[in-house]
Amino acid sequence: MYCNLIIAKELKWQQVTVTMPSKSRVVQAEAKRKLAQKIDKILNATKPQSLAVFDEVFTEWQSIRKNELKGSSFFNEKNFLKSFKQQFEGVKIATINSDHLQNFFTQKTLAPQSIANLKCKVNLFFKFALKRGYITENPMNSVVFAKRNLKEERLQQDRRKYLTYDEMMSVLGCVKNQRLTWCLEFLFLTGLRIGELLALRFEDYERGAEKLHIRHTLNYNEHGVNARVLQSPKTFHSYRSISLDRRCIEILDTFANTKADPRFIFTLENGKTPLPARLAKEFKQACVETLSLLWEQTPTIHSLRHSHVSLLAELEVPMKTCIERMGHADEKMILRIYSHVTPKMQDNLILKINQKLTNAGA
Repeated sequence: MYCNLIIAKELKWQQVTVTMPSKSRVVQAEAKRKLAQKIDKILNATKPQSLAVFDEVFTEWQSIRKNELKGSSFFNEKNFLKSFKQQFEGVKIATINSDHLQNFFTQKTLAPQSIANLKCKVNLFFKFALKRGYITENPMNSVVFAKRNLKEERLQQDRRKYLTYDEMMSVLGCVKNQRLTWCLEFLFLTGLRIGELLALRFEDYERGAEKLHIRHTLNYNEHGVNARVLQSPKTFHSYRSISLDRRCIEILDTFANTKADPRFIFTLENGKTPLPARLAKEFKQACVETLSLLWEQTPTIHSLRHSHVSLLAELEVPMKTCIERMGHADEKMILRIYSHVTPKMQDNLILKINQKLTNAGA
């Protein structure tokens, strides 16, 4: 059997054919089905790029991003862009202009850094749409963003993103669960990311050399914490080995001696991995109880990472060592995020100057 149909493709005629072995009714029905599929495919291919709907282009872009990013990173980006996707659903992408985007960003009540991140992601999307021919220019080029106005009190607040050693000890004393207390203390003493901590296995702990090897992070956003899906650390530089102090070794040995899981170190009494949300809740509650009069904003779990760098700075650890221990690529990230000077460092500075002046006058 031979079926054919001639359709117009932008004023050019194109023939579509389907050849089948017989003329039975069943075969005829199958021939019609295949012919319809071929026609739909051609009609979709001839659809002008300018008629593409935002949703279609966004889905196409995300299919590429999914291959570019780690599972957890893609999951976070997808959630982060939910409001952007909802704003323009069903809209022809070629009709989205800078005024629409200006209004979208103006209505956002996010922190300055979050606005900057959102701007970057949205710009990447429109660059993709431009490259694929869905739009003729990037509307993000004409969107104006206000410069960050860092007042003195805001600057001081940004600098106060860490806990001192004494503050941390007070906070730990208010955490109810002992194993969670050890988890939080270990984060403070090592500067690990929470995903790196929860991914640690006993084979990552080199007892004789007093070393800890960071090889994985736990993908708990995409799969759930107790699925225990391991993935590579955040960046290439996040692969690292760190030296352990006496207290860290005590904590690790305690978990080893009260082993609740044969593989993973930081677990609860029942052998399950603690939920990051629970760790954050316990930490926040303890901070509220001990630091409520000292802090305008309650510290977060990530504050422990800031705190560790402050501790290293107070101990006058060289910048290169600090960078390697934290798993960063260079000093730019350290300086940008941890650009503060602790009171203890100020006191040490004055002490050294006074000693210098005393020796010079002797």
